[in-house]
Amino acid sequence: MKTYPAARLLTMLFVLLTSQTVTAQFSASGSQSGTISTTSTTQGFDWVNPGNISSADNVLATCSITGANKPSFHLDAKNWGFQTSTTGQPNYIPADATINGIEVYVKMKKSGIGSVKDNRIILLKAGAEAGTNKARGGTAWPVNATETRFGSSIDAWGTTWTAADFVNAGFGVRISARSKGSRDVQAEIDHIRIIIYFNQTYFYSKSSGNLELTATWGRNTDGTGTAPVAFSTNGQVFFLQNRVSAALTDALAISGTASKLVVGNGTTSTSFTVPAEFSYTGIVDVAAASTLILNNTAIPTLGSIADNTTVQYTAAGDQPVQEATYYNLTVSGSGVKLLQAGLTGITVINNVLSVASGSTLDNGSYQVQVYGAASGISNNGVATGTGRYVYALTDVNTSISGTGAYSNLEVDFTTTAAARTLTLSGATTITGTLYLTDGILSNGTMLTMNAGSRIFLNDGTLGASVSSSSGYDVTYGTFTGTSKSTSHELSGNLRHVTVEAGAAQTIVLNRDLVLSGDLLLSGGTLDPTTTPYHIMLAGNFTNNALLTYRNHTLTLNGSATQHISGTGAQYFFNLAMNGVAALLQVPVTVQNNLAL
Repeated sequence: MKTYPAARLLTMLFVLLTSQTVTAQFSASGSQSGTISTTSTTQGFDWVNPGNISSADNVLATCSITGANKPSFHLDAKNWGFQTSTTGQPNYIPADATINGIEVYVKMKKSGIGSVKDNRIILLKAGAEAGTNKARGGTAWPVNATETRFGSSIDAWGTTWTAADFVNAGFGVRISARSKGSRDVQAEIDHIRIIIYFNQTYFYSKSSGNLELTATWGRNTDGTGTAPVAFSTNGQVFFLQNRVSAALTDALAISGTASKLVVGNGTTSTSFTVPAEFSYTGIVDVAAASTLILNNTAIPTLGSIADNTTVQYTAAGDQPVQEATYYNLTVSGSGVKLLQAGLTGITVINNVLSVASGSTLDNGSYQVQVYGAASGISNNGVATGTGRYVYALTDVNTSISGTGAYSNLEVDFTTTAAARTLTLSGATTITGTLYLTDGILSNGTMLTMNAGSRIFLNDGTLGASVSSSSGYDVTYGTFTGTSKSTSHELSGNLRHVTVEAGAAQTIVLNRDLVLSGDLLLSGGTLDPTTTPYHIMLAGNFTNNALLTYRNHTLTLNGSATQHISGTGAQYFFNLAMNGVAALLQVPVTVQNNLAL
């Protein structure tokens, strides 16, 4: 074990729920010092500068991981400086407090071409692991530093706690990462913070009655017992249970500090509807097996959303959609459902994203990541926005269904240990960009590329010809290895083709290249091969990289003046000028035939 004394205690935020709520930012030094340590794991890799997690300053602890499915060392952050003696301090917890829940926030990211996931996210009691490992099995760490929450205000992580457990210097959190796939990757952490919730008051709904009436709630689990005085008192948690479904019959506001509504008990199926005519104001958690239906255009604040849940945005008209981590997210109804800006700019859907026919989901400029293992997207409407809808992040062959349209759809299997395939099971239209980052898109006769749309390829492959197209573009980016052959992405009515591969990488043609627009070589090499394959352009040829010298013909056949330009002199075997005019902006050498 390696131990790193911290000059400052890890940044902490404590929410203390007694007769009043105290929220403060706290840093300790001198007699109060935190402890950051790393512990080896089998085939693991150690953290560099783990003490960097002691403050939120964008100076990160890093762990470089080489090889497939390999872990980092455990990174332990302990000795948080809680105390039970001095009231009014942000680190004070009453000695006899009832502990309700613990939230751990980790600001994390990854760098490098590989992917990384959680290996262990678990609490330490007296220095030993205690309770539930909160590691997410499929979710990849983002490329931008993002604060992720583990646990909730009513989640004790599968064990029991006392104030003495937090005062103990061995209390803390253990974090380790694990690589996904075979590519090298670096896990990075900026800081950690912890919120301890205690002395909350729990109320439960009766089997019937209007939810906006205090008489419908009681302290006993069946809804009987003492009712709340008001919905505005601090530290109250209202559990909607003892009924299969419920809908508001009047406006409800749960406004107390650290107060909220929880749909379901985590076991029994429960549905809560906010109708169009009545609003719910406050925080709402969705427990496992439960459904939240939002028909009102004014949405509540979403808190913790458990697995095996569904959140439905169903308003008739425009409706905001909160950035969150969902299990199932459903969009229906008229108008535009617009994703709102949050802390990360990433909305995660761990199972299925559904967009109904006639509905529009607009991601704004943000990213939507879908991790469902089986048909994770069902889109019969429009998935638009300048951000990306990213799918195929699970280590299985999978599919997406529906006959909808996408602005920007990304197929990404970089997180998988083996090559995987995503199958289109319905006619799919791309109006913006189809990103083939990694893996195979099995499109059959299902893919339409609209005019002005684009296919952008890194390590991905298009499995079949484009079914319908009208002047789309193709861009080749960097990829793994030194050579990549073109494929079905060149099968349609092409406009522009751009090669921006790495300096030592080659794109190899597997067919003639016929373009109604331009050919731009900005990085890497384009090789027509010894077959050879020929290039026919109605636009301009710009070569700032390399075109391999073969026995091929470049034909210019545009209806307006075409330009040959680039970095330095250009060399061709055959050059045919069948268009209106050509303007040479660099010296050109023709080895064999010049046809005018």
